[in-house]
Amino acid sequence: TLINAGDTKRRRRANMGEVFTFAADSGDLTGTRVTANKPITFLTGHECAFVPTENTACDHLLEQIPPTETWGFQFVLTPLTTRESSGFKFLASQDGTSITISCNDADGDNVISESLSLNAGGSDFKIYPKTYWCFIESNRPILVVTISLGYTFDEPITESNLADPFMFMIPPLGQLSNDYTLVFSQSDAIGSFDDAVNFVPQINFIVPAADFDRGKLILNNGAVNTSSINFIAIHDSSREVVAYGAQFVPDVDPTAPTSPFSARFSGRATTLGVLVYAWYRENTYGYPGGMRVDSIAGSQSVYCPMKDQINVQEIEEMVSVPITRTGVELRGICVNFTATIGSATEGTDFVVENNTCCFEEDAGCTSCKIRILLDDIREGPETFYFSIVLDPEEDVCICKDNLTIITII
Repeated sequence: TLINAGDTKRRRRANMGEVFTFAADSGDLTGTRVTANKPITFLTGHECAFVPTENTACDHLLEQIPPTETWGFQFVLTPLTTRESSGFKFLASQDGTSITISCNDADGDNVISESLSLNAGGSDFKIYPKTYWCFIESNRPILVVTISLGYTFDEPITESNLADPFMFMIPPLGQLSNDYTLVFSQSDAIGSFDDAVNFVPQINFIVPAADFDRGKLILNNGAVNTSSINFIAIHDSSREVVAYGAQFVPDVDPTAPTSPFSARFSGRATTLGVLVYAWYRENTYGYPGGMRVDSIAGSQSVYCPMKDQINVQEIEEMVSVPITRTGVELRGICVNFTATIGSATEGTDFVVENNTCCFEEDAGCTSCKIRILLDDIREGPETFYFSIVLDPEEDVCICKDNLTIITII
């Protein structure tokens, strides 16, 4: 069933493997609601869109839209390399959606703070200059896409910014992974051009601040030196650094057949976002390098440790183990945890005085406490293991990476 913004309904029965198209003669179908009683794949776009409408040239837009239960609450916007400006579209899945946009420049100075209010199916389109690095936060799940603008929007027009529209989805921070294999489009003669279309691929990286460690970024299995990549700190509305973004041009021959290019973060729980795009003489493409599709915006809340490794000194102190949760309804709730012995022994090296930690209403993170003990025995590093335990009666679930390794050094 398709219901567009004008409340016009269209129904279609389909069997396995069948495909059908729903199109409009004019206007914008953004906000159309699509439901099905069986699993489906849904793609949307435009045959040849002018973005903005008064700027040439047009080009096709296409993106596969994930289910609304996988939409997110936090996003990072990064500018397209060599373009003077980039377009971003925001789409709400629920009424009462409040979106906060905070942008800073490469020096960390705030350049804009604004908010959007949308209802279900509502959308807004923003154009930000190349100096803007932005953090997006929403109280309800949203979808965010980057749209390349028609080349006449840029002044002056040069060979480096001669690009037409393309569109790709920006993964929410809650859906980032840490290991990607990328494929760049091989250059070729296209259309009426006599010479080859030499695509020069570009990559934008997004890293949550909690995971940021330049030394953990590994490109092409370590064959690429990442020390020169300039990561820009991105702030939220309270001026706290919440993420880092970077632009990178991989050293590949655009005229040669391309091999897969890998990008990953070492460490099981660290996450990385990857956006790939390229253009040459009005020919363009762009796509997210990958994303998870967990149900982070569904009715269930998902609980997860924030760190895969914590190192502490062998002194009498209380160590805080941060945990986070995502979901639509973040009510006040307490969760239990376990501390499983490894080479460290409970009662001698550590003790759990209270195996419960609590979230306040609407809070996305909290900390669980474990006391480290000081003994008189000189030892090497000792480890034990933290994991969350949830009441099976609760309508909540635990992420796959439910483990923090704590090492006493």
